Amino acid sequence: MDRNEEIKKVSELLYNDYIGKGWKNVSLEGCERQAINYIDVRDLVKKLTIADVVATLPQDPIVLARYMHDAYEMLAKNNDWNTQENCKVDFSDLPIGNKNTMILLAGKLILDFGGN
Repeated sequence: MDRNEEIKKVSELLYNDYIGKGWKNVSLEGCERQAINYIDVRDLVKKLTIADVVATLPQDPIVLARYMHDAYEMLAKNNDWNTQENCKVDFSDLPIGNKNTMILLAGKLILDFGGN
């Protein structure tokens, strides 16, 4: 199956799943964007090794936590996922519990995958 056929198939599956769950404001265009993101990420992940990931991992937990927050909000928006209102802010303005948890997770990722 070529890329365009796969995008069409995945977007139709997404669309039908959303409609089946009773979602009202679903568009094929939005589902197509989600399908493209899914396929692009899947293809990228197939090419990566753990060494590739570790080599690009920031060593500062705050830098990594900020990156993860910003990336999550961007990907959520691109995939029509509505995150909590109090999280749709700059990393420095996140609720303290959320921010601290993100920093701890980032530190754990660095230690677990960075080997330091």
